[in-house]
Amino acid sequence: MDHGYHRPGSGTAAYLSTLLTWHYRSSGEPGWPVLPAGVSAFVCLGEAGGSCRFWLQSQTLSPRDFELHGNECLLAAVFFRPFMAAPVFGVPVDRLMQGPVSLSEVDSDAADQLTAALSALAAKPDAAAAGLCELVEGYLLRRIHRNRELCEIIRQAVDMILTHPEQDTLREIKDLCAVSDRRLQRLFNTYVGLSPNRFRRLCQFQQSFQQLQHGGAEDLTDLALQAGYADQSHFNRSFREFTGHSPGGYLKNGLRGLPKNRKRENNSNPRDK
Repeated sequence: MDHGYHRPGSGTAAYLSTLLTWHYRSSGEPGWPVLPAGVSAFVCLGEAGGSCRFWLQSQTLSPRDFELHGNECLLAAVFFRPFMAAPVFGVPVDRLMQGPVSLSEVDSDAADQLTAALSALAAKPDAAAAGLCELVEGYLLRRIHRNRELCEIIRQAVDMILTHPEQDTLREIKDLCAVSDRRLQRLFNTYVGLSPNRFRRLCQFQQSFQQLQHGGAEDLTDLALQAGYADQSHFNRSFREFTGHSPGGYLKNGLRGLPKNRKRENNSNPRDK
């Protein structure tokens, strides 16, 4: 059983995080590769006898594992950077969250071509790892070029919000990507699953919450301003929205001491915000 992790090339590094290649030879023990939870991946699996499968694995809440059949198989799993799987394949995130998407569903011609190429690789086990990387990354690079504008808008917007989740960032994104507010809303709802402002506010809260947990500010007002909130009252409302509790209550009681019967606020549909 040979496996290895590989860095993506310069043409795909902005969209992919790592590549896993896995060459399984039966040794009397079953093997089950596992795709970790919370990570989107494109998976190619070629088994003895010429059977090949290709699918897009979404950011599920539980790991996906699968049993292998036959005495030998080749597998490649390409892990995406956050929120990049959907735009690279042009598949709405809602569809991805329903379960694995077969490549034949979104690109049947490519599925046929990859099947032939993967079958040829299986006949050359000594060059399998290098051949798998070249085959899969080459295909994804073509998909990125096909959806270049969409991929770049999502990539730049997500990176900017993760780094600077302040209110002004959305205006900077629209200027940089030359997109209207309406189009940015539509793209985020389709390929991220949240509106741009909802995603920004969630990132802003997570940043402030990490600072709160690690004592990154002397008081709540300082923390609120450091995180880009207009004032402490805006921070308090955001904290209660995402946790159901006030920051003061969290500091005083801790997670275990918070009342279990405390009523959480009813949030409206996140895509409307």
